[in-house]
Amino acid sequence: MIGGNYTTLILGYAVFGILSLLLIWPIKDEHGNRWVQLFSRFFYLTMIPLVILLALAVYKRVSHYGFTEERHILVVLAVWLAGISLYFLCSRKGDIRLVPMSLCALALLSTFGPQSAADISRRSQQARLAAALAESGVDDQRASIISYLVDAHGLRSLQRFTNTDLVALDKEIKKKHANLPTYSINSLKRDTIFTLLNVSQDGTDNGHYLNVTRQDQGIIPVSGYDYGYKVEPYQTGITTLQIGAHECRITTDNDTLTISVNVVGDSTVVFNLAPLADEIYRAYKDGKLTEKRSGRNQFAYPSERMRLLRESNRFDIAFLVEQLNGDFRPPHNKSGSGLYFSGYLLFKEK
Repeated sequence: MIGGNYTTLILGYAVFGILSLLLIWPIKDEHGNRWVQLFSRFFYLTMIPLVILLALAVYKRVSHYGFTEERHILVVLAVWLAGISLYFLCSRKGDIRLVPMSLCALALLSTFGPQSAADISRRSQQARLAAALAESGVDDQRASIISYLVDAHGLRSLQRFTNTDLVALDKEIKKKHANLPTYSINSLKRDTIFTLLNVSQDGTDNGHYLNVTRQDQGIIPVSGYDYGYKVEPYQTGITTLQIGAHECRITTDNDTLTISVNVVGDSTVVFNLAPLADEIYRAYKDGKLTEKRSGRNQFAYPSERMRLLRESNRFDIAFLVEQLNGDFRPPHNKSGSGLYFSGYLLFKEK
């Protein structure tokens, strides 16, 4: 399948090849340096199939999902690489200055004016949304387009789809919630426009799919406990293990972690993560989560709030939730979505 990895490799090859040619071009006419022109011709010959592959990759993405800023840049680079390769293959005395000059011109054209990456991307996604709204049964597609337009181009980019003054609405949301972080304001904007357009948010994260980690992630306070067990991410089903003199069965099911000691019912404890998820979601809606720099909807939560305690007849048990991610909107056991977690179980024998 043609995809993002191919485009990265092709562009990396092109960048380093053209940069090498720029650096050695001043010595091409010196005695004994005929290899420079041979290298140049060979490089641009190898670029031809790579440019074709790049064009196919870009065409596939754009034809299915329309333009975004990144795809617009890929289209421009594919056209530029094709033009530069043909120029140096067909010209006996190619002028290397054409490379930086043409790149500079394309950068300016892609940044300003109606042909810029932002304008073309906005119009492309607006056209896709108009087509999706005219059809039925494509809520997932509508939701992803709306989320993109709000995040990348603001509420005003959706003005053609509603009679509500979105410019005034945008200012009102910013003014009313000026104390909230950017992610919360964007979430409010998305919620508002989904309601105005009567589009379901199901099927996309739309600000409800969060990835939350413990603030002291990776640091395990084991003082006072005798045994530890790591609950792996996305672990499902039943795991049986020996803890001291006791056999324990650990069962994970959506938002619940159950530990049965001595299996036959000596004692059972249940860690239900739904209340913790509800608490985190309220903090998210109130703009009180600490946002991480690693990506969108990535947050840290206080370690003491991610530490859950239970007692059985045989053990005092602590569950240190390392990571909690999924659709945080209740109910958490709904079909097709839910919560996924990982962490550490600590056992202290009584």
